Amino acid sequence: MIFAIGMYERQSKKLTPEFERDVRQYMEEAFGQAFHNKKTQQLRIVPVNKQIAIERGVTTYDQIRAHVEASPDLLAPSPASAARKDLTGESCKQTKLRDNCLMIGQAARWR
Repeated sequence: MIFAIGMYERQSKKLTPEFERDVRQYMEEAFGQAFHNKKTQQLRIVPVNKQIAIERGVTTYDQIRAHVEASPDLLAPSPASAARKDLTGESCKQTKLRDNCLMIGQAARWR
């Protein structure tokens, strides 16, 4: 599993101030360099010899709601970055909410 998005997000039950400080130090000192390294990157293109049409748009509240309601699988709230900031003594200036990310399916089981 890659570091982000993957391993780091799966640590929501194990968050400690020390872990969060270590993650932030890694992000500042090494993650960017490792992420963009010309060798094996965490995210890379896999050739499939087909053109894939890219569609971009803004998802509406109603579309997200329909997706969540249609999910036959487990749903679980998850701490967002605001909760992680609390661990290091910072405060989020955007919201007082903490469990405002939504995990669906297998990701909800990991939480």
